[in-house]
Amino acid sequence: SSLPSKNRTGESSIAKGAANFLQFVYLFIYDVCYHNKKTTLIAMASIVSAALNFVLNLFLIPSYGFIAAAYTTLVSYLVLVLLNYLIARKLSIREIYNMPIIIGCCLACIAVMVVSIALIDYMWLRFALLLVIALAFAFAKGKEFLGLIKLLRK
Repeated sequence: SSLPSKNRTGESSIAKGAANFLQFVYLFIYDVCYHNKKTTLIAMASIVSAALNFVLNLFLIPSYGFIAAAYTTLVSYLVLVLLNYLIARKLSIREIYNMPIIIGCCLACIAVMVVSIALIDYMWLRFALLLVIALAFAFAKGKEFLGLIKLLRK
């Protein structure tokens, strides 16, 4: 058996990074559910997500190898976020968090993942795209970001 190519490993890392971002978002939603004592529903959503991950891995890893594990993890975390959001939606999560911003960040993360995988062979183009995104963010939100840094230093 040969080692996976750098591109397949990179693709796997990008998918795992997106999954980690969804896990981060999940914690916001989880907190609302936990605070409202919906622990049974949290557990059920976790079991569904874990079972989905297991079944997808069972069928996809034999054909697609380690790359399938990265994508099944991403899909499972997405399901976990969505199931917990359905629970939290009834608990006034929209009054606690700005959900359009959170959803926008999730969509942006997935878009960056897709573009990064599409440009996996073009490292400099990926870095240039990252620079453009960073400059756009700095232009749009630079003052707010600097204010936050000043606040954190106090």
